[in-house]
Amino acid sequence: AENDKLEGTGNIDVNVTGKSLTPTGIKKNLSGTVVINFADGAVNGINVAQLIRENYAKFKGQKVEGTNVAKKTDFSAMTAT
Repeated sequence: AENDKLEGTGNIDVNVTGKSLTPTGIKKNLSGTVVINFADGAVNGINVAQLIRENYAKFKGQKVEGTNVAKKTDFSAMTAT
């Protein structure tokens, strides 16, 4: 299946170990690290900045503008460990 929720340049480093005779057993005693680094990308399907602007305008009792913006949140870097 095609998944276009995340775009950008990335690196995923997986260093894990596990011991068992079954896949379920391996999952239960898996240990190690996973490091994920993405750069110059976007999360598609949500525009966080626009959500903040819209809710701030509603809070202030002001008109909400710019509702036709792309549902995309750009980022310069995203990391997870």
